[in-house]
Amino acid sequence: MEGQPAGTVFIGWSLRGETGHAKHSFDGGPAEILEQTEAAALQQLLELAQKAQ
Repeated sequence: MEGQPAGTVFIGWSLRGETGHAKHSFDGGPAEILEQTEAAALQQLLELAQKAQ
């Protein structure tokens, strides 16, 4: 993303009309950043699922 340091990732979500977002700064090469992004997204999904119960 232009204007952001390498490794900056934004994750956004919407659940039942509520929206949110998180900004993360990951280190490493592209594959490592992708792995960290996937883990953060799955963690956020788990938290949202637990909140929705």
